[in-house]
Amino acid sequence: MPRHRLAALLLPLAAAALACSLLGAPARPSGAPLTQAAATNSAQLPTTAPSQAATAQPAATDTSAPTAAPSDTAAPQDTATAATVAGTAAATAAATAASADTPGANTGATVDPCTLVSADEAKAILGVDVGQPKAQASGGCLIADAATGQSAGIIVFALPAAQAGPFFDQYQAQLQQAKIKFDPTQLNRDVANGDMVAAVNDVVTITVGQPGFHAQRLAGVGDAAIWSWNSILALQEGTLVAARPHAILGLVVVGPSLKEGVVQPLLVPIAQRILAALPDSFTVATPQPPASGGLDPCSLMTTAEAAVLLGTPANAGTSGSGQCQFQDTATKKLSVRVFASQSPATIASLLQTASMEILIDDTATATKVAADISASSWQTAVSDMAASKAVFPGQVVKKLDGVGDAAVYSSIPVSGLRLVDVLAVHGQTLVGMRLELKTGDSAATEQLVVPLMQGILANLPATFTVSGAP
Repeated sequence: MPRHRLAALLLPLAAAALACSLLGAPARPSGAPLTQAAATNSAQLPTTAPSQAATAQPAATDTSAPTAAPSDTAAPQDTATAATVAGTAAATAAATAASADTPGANTGATVDPCTLVSADEAKAILGVDVGQPKAQASGGCLIADAATGQSAGIIVFALPAAQAGPFFDQYQAQLQQAKIKFDPTQLNRDVANGDMVAAVNDVVTITVGQPGFHAQRLAGVGDAAIWSWNSILALQEGTLVAARPHAILGLVVVGPSLKEGVVQPLLVPIAQRILAALPDSFTVATPQPPASGGLDPCSLMTTAEAAVLLGTPANAGTSGSGQCQFQDTATKKLSVRVFASQSPATIASLLQTASMEILIDDTATATKVAADISASSWQTAVSDMAASKAVFPGQVVKKLDGVGDAAVYSSIPVSGLRLVDVLAVHGQTLVGMRLELKTGDSAATEQLVVPLMQGILANLPATFTVSGAP
């Protein structure tokens, strides 16, 4: 997915995440920020103090140097989707994994991922000042650039083995979407057995040497580790995933001007320190589950309407994190996500996630929209996005007339698909869609989404909450 600013991420990862889709992966934007950080207890890990890390050595750790010297250039952009696999899976999968109420999960100390990397460390890695760390619905933590909160950042997560299954499930799904062929049998077996070291070794076997995806085994970090460095558009993404027998650590770095030769040497000692200090038994500080009840997001669109947008038969919608996702029946690579919200925190997150994609390489507008979002000026934020100029080849960005108080339509061709974002604000309500479609006529898609958006806005109650929304 094109991300010239953070994705959960960060998506969303990204996060999204990172973030999320991050996680129900595609059903939620990666990297959706929480309104407040999850509570922590006195068992937090140190954030800097290398001397403490030196006294607690991880078991059976290979202390040799990384297996291959990183280069200072971006990896080839042969496979754009593959390039985002590691970071998106990490950021997004952590959400489901960490927040799951898994029977038998570790019940020892609580680890707050926002204490694992210091602001000084993040600044050294990203090369820019950073803002306050933000706990994610993913169970991870986002440390983003201070200027926009969108241009560059680090996503940090740590999971006990009992909660890591959804992470590896999403990692596999992303690899499959990137057309990487592999047999998941051994990986699934090792994850089910809680053997994180074997699972990471399986990922090494699956990914290293794949065309268009730069990954390598990394020695000296935990008991098994993999490093990947890939690019998409002008965005660089480095991901370090490492394991101890009963825990997994992920550090995902995203930004437009990063160099592998700078980032990797800084991340390695941080990862070593965190792994050394992780308790043998722990849980991850996560938000409380949302209250039940509210608007069903899958009531916003019918399966037949989704099929018209996709241009092919669609599966019934599945809800997650306050959104509804439809996929094409045949390949499950095409999708429609639809959402509506009156929650200020959720609207801010959705607008920020969409702006990362719509405002590719438009730093001036991105800064303006970030200020609009901070001021809770939803209509202005959408209007500013609609007024931005398309800079990516084949991209369409335009204002939609007759849809709410302000609406924007964006279509971007990438990797044989079209990524379409549609947002509309009416009063304090945000309605939106995100489509992953076959290549085709953007104007025809616009004609289809306008009446659907109008219908959603017309049928929403005056006030509402959304079932499953964070």
